[in-house]
Amino acid sequence: MAPTARKHGAKPGDLIEISRGAYQHWAVYIGNDEVVHLTIDGLVKCDNIWKVVLNDKFKVNNLLDNEYHPHTPDVIVKEAKERVGKKVRYSLTDYNCEHFAAELRYGKPESRQVRITIFKVLRYVGTCGVIGTLGAFGGVGAAAVAGAIGTASTAGAFGVAASAGVAVASAASALFKRRKR
Repeated sequence: MAPTARKHGAKPGDLIEISRGAYQHWAVYIGNDEVVHLTIDGLVKCDNIWKVVLNDKFKVNNLLDNEYHPHTPDVIVKEAKERVGKKVRYSLTDYNCEHFAAELRYGKPESRQVRITIFKVLRYVGTCGVIGTLGAFGGVGAAAVAGAIGTASTAGAFGVAASAGVAVASAASALFKRRKR
C-alpha cells in the first residue's frame, strides 16, 4: 500500500501554531508544503512544514484576524521569502517566533503566549505584587509600619515582598510596552 500524504489545510499566508508542550512554535505557510519561521538563534528559515511540525500537534491559527486586517497572501509570502536567511534579534519576551509570524501577517509583532504567561505569573505572585506595589508607592513605608507594629522578621518579609513586587511590576511594564517601529 502506498503511503498517504499528510494534510494540513493551510493556505499561503496562514499562521501555523505548533504545540511543543510548554510553549507553541509559530510559522508562516508560504505554499508547496513550506513554512518560514524564526529559530531561537534568530535565524529566519524556510523548511518543509513536516520537518518543522515533526509529530507535534498543530493547527492553522490566524489568531488576530478579528483584531487586525491581515496583509494579502501574496504580500505575506513575498515578505516571508525576503527574510529567509536573515538574522534578527531574538528575544523570548520581545521578539520570538510568534511576534515574527504575526508581524508578517498583520504588520504588528505580537505574542499572545507571552501576555498569557505574564498574566499567569502576576496571578501567581499576586500578594507579593500588591504588597510590592504598595511598597513602591510608599517607599519603605510598609516595612517601617510592619517594624513598628510587629517583629523584625515581619518588617523584613514586607521589605522582601516589596522588592519582589517592584521587580514583577517592572518586568510586566517592559513586556507590555509596544515595540516602536
